[in-house]
Amino acid sequence: MRKLSHFVAAALVSTAMGCGPDEHPPKQRFPSRVAQKSASAAPLAASDWCDIYNVSDAQKKLELPAVVDLAGAKAAQAPQKGRWTWVNFWATWCGPCLNEFPFVERFANQLKRNGLPVDVLFVSLDDDKEALEAFMKSSPKRPFSDTLRATEPDAIGEWFETLGLEPQTAIPVNVMVSPAGVVRCVRTGSFSEGDFAVVEKVFGRR
Repeated sequence: MRKLSHFVAAALVSTAMGCGPDEHPPKQRFPSRVAQKSASAAPLAASDWCDIYNVSDAQKKLELPAVVDLAGAKAAQAPQKGRWTWVNFWATWCGPCLNEFPFVERFANQLKRNGLPVDVLFVSLDDDKEALEAFMKSSPKRPFSDTLRATEPDAIGEWFETLGLEPQTAIPVNVMVSPAGVVRCVRTGSFSEGDFAVVEKVFGRR
C-alpha cells in the first residue's frame, strides 16, 4: 500500500469488500444494508441495494468535492444538468475498486443501449499525483475513461458525511445522481455483475 496522508492512512486501507478503516475487517463496520440483504435470494429493490436511497428531486443539488483533472486544471463540481451521472470514488491501492471497473463499464454501456446514456465520473482519492498518472497510462486495471483527482483526499470523510455516510466509510463508493442533480443512490462497497437488474431500477429503467 502506498504511503498516504494522515487521514487516508488511518481511514482508507484495503479490506475484502472495500478499502476502509482497519487492516482487518472491523466487527462493526458502517452498516451496509446491501450486506444485510445479500443472503436473500429474492431480487433486491433499489432501496435495499443502495445504502442511501432518495426518490425525490426536491433536495439540495449535489456538489462534488474539489477536484482537478490529471493536468491539474480545476474541474466542475456539479454533474451535468439534464443527464444521469454515476460518480465512482476509487484509489489505485484499493483492490475492490479496481475489480469493479469492468462492471461499471458494462453497466453504463448496457444502460446506453437501453436508451439511457449515463455520464460516468471517476474520482481518485490518491494523494500521489505522479503515481496516479503512471497508473492511468500503463495499468490494465485503470478506469475505462479519464479520472478526476480529489485535491484533498484526506478530507473526503467530511464530504461523505454530507451524503449521510460515516466519515470512515470504505471505498469504493458509487453515487448515482438524477438529471435534476440530486443524489438518487449511494452504494458503499464493491458490487458484481449480477447487480445490473437493480442498477436499472436505480436509474428508473424497470
